Amino acid sequence: LELVGFRKWNDLKLKMLLGKVPVLRNFDGRGNDLSNEIAITQFLATKLGLTGNSDEEAAVANMLYTQFFCTLRNNGLSHDGDHYSVTSLVAAKINEVDLSLRRRYQEMHRVNDWTRPERSLAALGVFEEQLVKTGTGFLVGNTITYVDLALFNILFELAEPENVPDFSTRWNFPALGNFLKRLEQRPGIHSYVRSARRIPRYERPGYVYCEGKHCSRQLEDSSR
Repeated sequence: LELVGFRKWNDLKLKMLLGKVPVLRNFDGRGNDLSNEIAITQFLATKLGLTGNSDEEAAVANMLYTQFFCTLRNNGLSHDGDHYSVTSLVAAKINEVDLSLRRRYQEMHRVNDWTRPERSLAALGVFEEQLVKTGTGFLVGNTITYVDLALFNILFELAEPENVPDFSTRWNFPALGNFLKRLEQRPGIHSYVRSARRIPRYERPGYVYCEGKHCSRQLEDSSR
């Protein structure tokens, strides 16, 4: 794992396959690199058996991950943007904005006048409905896939103490709330979020380190 700082990035950008990170080095064992977040994620998911139990389940996982990337990841541009924004949901909580009658994503047109909190809840609602539909506790079939892991990461951040830890009851997302609790209890995930291997939290601008649940300054320092 190589972390690239701002100054070093200016020198490396032109040497990157597509001029951006992340990049998976020597992904094929023949010295070639793989670029693009989606391509890397799906390549690793296939290698690790996280794409479902059939071609059909793999297709559904692909569909859901595309939806996830377009909305909860704001098309890869930001973790906090026009389609999904934790900061806007925090502001809605603080200002006691009534979002009890949340709207469905299917009702939203490409050009719309919805607020960021409304878009954010609509984006989450897609995955609430999918969990209810499967009834297995997973988004696809009866086993964990890479889409579950991606969604867990989003919900874990939303539930940070300074964000909206009661999001599931506040905005009526019982399936998402149960999903978050269940996945965090899985041994591998339980260990990861409490370890120094966890990717640090940061705030923009400047990508400044910030503490969070199981992610303290002491943990960061002890890993050096």
